[in-house]
Amino acid sequence: MSGNIYDFMASPELKRRNEVEDYKKQRLEAPIPQNPENDLQAIAIEEEAPREITLGPSGTTVKENDFERIRWFSAALATRNLLTLLFDEETLATHTINRLSHTFHLQDRVLKPTLDFEKVSDAIYCIQRRFGCSEMEVRELIIMTCSNMARTLQSRRI
Repeated sequence: MSGNIYDFMASPELKRRNEVEDYKKQRLEAPIPQNPENDLQAIAIEEEAPREITLGPSGTTVKENDFERIRWFSAALATRNLLTLLFDEETLATHTINRLSHTFHLQDRVLKPTLDFEKVSDAIYCIQRRFGCSEMEVRELIIMTCSNMARTLQSRRI
């Protein structure tokens, strides 16, 4: 028996509470171990280069954190999010997949530069694998994204 006469009368809850308090005191009083090597390793882990994900066979990569933020609710939304990772707004607004823009049916055809073929093909590959849609469907989504971006950029300038 311990030195306290009331120990035999104390409830199990009270004993448990006392044990927890004793444990907390021990933890607070215990010295914090100092290990500079572990500190340096922790800093090195934090400073590691961000991991990258390869989108397709052409080797286009994006940061893993950015890729995880893509909203995969629909092929259209995912395509738009993926394209904004690969290209800036200005490029999407002024370029397209084909040399002719979406206004090709008009008499004054507008020639736009083409987007980087390898990036586009990897984006198509990624969306196709994720959603099971055809290449033509993804191409249409890319064309729509470019035209929507052009309209958005034009409305900002006005």
